[in-house]
Amino acid sequence: MATFELTPTHIQKLKKRALEEVGQEEEEELYLSTFVVAYAYALICFIKSKGGECKEFVHFQLAADATGLLDPPVSSNYFGNCLTHPGMLMEAREFREQNGFSKIAKKITRLILELRTTRTMTMSTMADCIQFHTKYFSTTEICSVADSPKFKLYETYFGWGNPNKVEMVSLADNMIYLMELEFKNGIGVQISLVFSNYHQWDVFASLFAQGIN
Repeated sequence: MATFELTPTHIQKLKKRALEEVGQEEEEELYLSTFVVAYAYALICFIKSKGGECKEFVHFQLAADATGLLDPPVSSNYFGNCLTHPGMLMEAREFREQNGFSKIAKKITRLILELRTTRTMTMSTMADCIQFHTKYFSTTEICSVADSPKFKLYETYFGWGNPNKVEMVSLADNMIYLMELEFKNGIGVQISLVFSNYHQWDVFASLFAQGIN
């Protein structure tokens, strides 16, 4: 597992880059939150780092709180999991295109806005999940966000001070963990991923640094 950081300055650079890649008429299609640019950038670098080993398609998912989408609603004192995972299927080559970053950012934006507008979600059984993975496993990289950066884990306090470093001890393949980081000049993101080998890590680290420096 490896951990990377996007500072507030990096986040602003990525937002500017996304706007430069699209025309003025397409700017309204972009919802450039910190989450959107961080997830899009991590996905781009991760898929590129796989090189020739990458499968033909990529299916990426979000993890969104669904407590406000159920009818009847979830009890106000419920504190367990209640997530929905909207996703989108794309060709892997689209991640390697010159305007790939803004294209992925627009796709993530669409998933978020559709969920906010329709306020509906698709219910899936375990059988549905198994069928999906069986159908797409051989040809598709299935990527997902492991958690929400809004959980503010660095603000956790158990009586002996806030943590200096938070790491995920277990992550599945193709899963990206985003965690909010506070800097002196604003909010950034910590990104954790698992790589299949050292070479992929090395390529990812190089791509990650090139894109923000």
